Amino acid sequence: MKSIQIAAGSVYGAALDVAAALKRLLTEAGFDCTLHERSALNVVRVPESLLLVVSSTTGSGDVPDSLQPLLAGLINEPPMLVGYPFAVVALGDSSYGDTYCGGGRQLQAALLDIAATEIAPMLTIDAMMTSEPVDEAQQWLQSNLAAFRRAAGE
Repeated sequence: MKSIQIAAGSVYGAALDVAAALKRLLTEAGFDCTLHERSALNVVRVPESLLLVVSSTTGSGDVPDSLQPLLAGLINEPPMLVGYPFAVVALGDSSYGDTYCGGGRQLQAALLDIAATEIAPMLTIDAMMTSEPVDEAQQWLQSNLAAFRRAAGE
């Protein structure tokens, strides 16, 4: 079974809370998970793994500082990740318009640009619509657990 590398980027802690909750669920489901609070290209270089990115959005639709090295590596030193399985959970505030969930969207686009394979539709969690992002993320994971299992070779 493939391991799951969870790259979390948070400004005020909500994305980290979501990542920790998803790690618990995935571990209970039998996956070997590692949560990275600072991420660079090393998280996609773990053999036989898949990537789950949980990112808040900061500034003008940017990824948090802790995920900047990962994004920069994907753009500036793009490894060939043909078929590399990944999923993204993006947190944002829809009142910011075009930059809503921009952090997660940037990471999703960078991964798709290097031929990685998205295994589940990106979850966007709107701070204007929910006060419980962990609950929303857990429901998303339950709905997509079969896709994670397929990507892990089960």
